[in-house]
Amino acid sequence: MPPVAVVLQTYNRTEYAVRTLRTAIDRLTYNGGLVWIIGDDGSSQEHLDALADVMRLKGVDGQIMTGRRSYGGVANDAADKAQRITPLTFWLEDDWELTEPFDLTPYARCLLDADDVGMIRLGHLPVGLDLRSVGYYGRMYVSVRNSTQYMYSGNPHLKHRRFFEAYGEYPYGRNPGETEIAYDYQIRASVTSHSPKILWPLILGDRFLFAHIGEVQSYA
Repeated sequence: MPPVAVVLQTYNRTEYAVRTLRTAIDRLTYNGGLVWIIGDDGSSQEHLDALADVMRLKGVDGQIMTGRRSYGGVANDAADKAQRITPLTFWLEDDWELTEPFDLTPYARCLLDADDVGMIRLGHLPVGLDLRSVGYYGRMYVSVRNSTQYMYSGNPHLKHRRFFEAYGEYPYGRNPGETEIAYDYQIRASVTSHSPKILWPLILGDRFLFAHIGEVQSYA
């Protein structure tokens, strides 16, 4: 199996980012191995050093990409770098703490084997989405339809390269919340009968696998 590239998007929320990165390193597992990419939107050197210290102390090699270019620009640059290594990317923003050990392997296998799936959401599921229950390789999911807002969410999720091929890059020049809304609209407007699905595992139920740990603004 190819590795999964873990992409952490961050900007100057050092305490949250350190907690997010530390729990991800400690609790994420995957049979094909993990590589680590920090996508930073021009934070202070102290912030970058704190994240580098976490990776050094945890014994993982990671790349830190920094420079002011907006949330979407950071995401697109990180995706480009990651996809030179692997078709699989796991996305984290810097205020989502993994609450328990979690194995990405069955979800990565689903993305590798099912060419009609592009993304598997692993954060909490909001009320009001249009969902259909589906099964893949002995596991039950709900498929998120494009009839309601927030088909796409920037909460923790696993993506295959085909997702970007179908729906395009993130919009540039917006703050994180505006980017999520614009990208969701872009995706929902692009859906056809052949578009890769966005799934959410029913095994997660209504529990919060990732805890939202803060409300500090994540942009300048």
